[in-house]
Amino acid sequence: MLEHQLAVFKGLVKAYDWPQQLAGILPLSALIDFLDVPRALHVFELTGSVPAWCWPVTPSGSRLLLSPRTVEEPCCLDKFGNSQGLICLDGRYGDVYNATSPETLRLCLAIAPTISVANDQNTQDRRRPQNLTVVHVTRADCAKRSGQSWALLGASATGWILLLGLLVMTAILRCYISFAFLLVIPLTGGVIHATRGGHPPTLKDTPGSNYNRLVVAALHMNETDWLAFYGETTLVNALLNLPLRVKRFSGANHWALNIALRLLIFGQWSLAIGAAATQGWDAYVITFWILLCIFFHVFIFSTRHSCQDWLEQSASFRLSRIEVELSSRRALLNTLVALNPDSFAFDPASQKDVLAAFYPNSLAWIDPILKCCPDRSVWEEATRMAMAAERDPVKAAQGQKPASANGPAEPEWVSKFKQWYWCRFISEGILVASKIKKEANLPGRFVK
Repeated sequence: MLEHQLAVFKGLVKAYDWPQQLAGILPLSALIDFLDVPRALHVFELTGSVPAWCWPVTPSGSRLLLSPRTVEEPCCLDKFGNSQGLICLDGRYGDVYNATSPETLRLCLAIAPTISVANDQNTQDRRRPQNLTVVHVTRADCAKRSGQSWALLGASATGWILLLGLLVMTAILRCYISFAFLLVIPLTGGVIHATRGGHPPTLKDTPGSNYNRLVVAALHMNETDWLAFYGETTLVNALLNLPLRVKRFSGANHWALNIALRLLIFGQWSLAIGAAATQGWDAYVITFWILLCIFFHVFIFSTRHSCQDWLEQSASFRLSRIEVELSSRRALLNTLVALNPDSFAFDPASQKDVLAAFYPNSLAWIDPILKCCPDRSVWEEATRMAMAAERDPVKAAQGQKPASANGPAEPEWVSKFKQWYWCRFISEGILVASKIKKEANLPGRFVK
């Protein structure tokens, strides 16, 4: 009786031509076209959240997994050349360097809460609009643990239950190719865990600082999308300038593990090709499992659930974004100068900023964007005078507004700089920076 039912069930695929033809292309199409192994490997090295049952491997992914590795190295997509770099400009000393973990930064920024700040200045004259994202970096409470890790554990347990159920079903239906494939997948994942797993990377432990720092970042110096990281000096430096490395398990480079990984990846492809050639139910079972893994990669393990846990539990910091659009490059620069806590020197005796001149080298970060020239010197002086007028305690006490849409209200300032095209951009930058500080509750020079 059972033999007859099995024969009828297997004959359903061959009753028509199209189910057979579909079975001949589905496994390889799903395995080749839709799996993003580099992203999955990066998230796994960062968080360790990808379970062993979720590791079907593509040809390009196999080359990546079998590539040489060291005991301690950056996560997959943070390695130079594996993703777009990020150029950083230090707001205090003007140092220029590449971010050490650009892709990890992008993953963290993608899940950060966002505040949008409206820019009401120069709305009718936006010849070269610039998008600015101010990233406020703060320390997280190390004792706090995110409840999202339970979602990851639940997803992992669901996958194991489904895997066991499919193994039992394929054994009963005598679909031996798919049965072997479902066994090879977790074995592959186990070897990947042994060779690529390790302790989650953390920010280098640095002593705290009482001062805040601004670091500007972009893909290149002619970019229209800019990042400005604002937060405790040592925390911002650790996030952007210090290496974020995975410490692998001992024995991760053992020759036996490398050979086992090669054989298991070869076995995955051999079984997928065999299922496509036989054009039976094995092809549909294998395709279902690959699609299930793709779903979990895209919606569970490679998104905010795993990265949020890593941020709060391993890295112990938080990010929040403040987004605004500026009308021009000069307006962008003026906004950043006004936001920079190191633009002016600090006098410990009076506990006030020294507004008579900019702090030495505090504008050196602008050099890669706008070279030093006579025009820039005039612009810097106009900016300094406008910022000093904005911070005038006498006018603040009288309730006056030293800055307006057309520039500071000082007659001396207006008569001296009104002929320059960038005059209105100075006031735009100062006013937008003030709104950003207010909306995001940004601290000033000192850490609160």
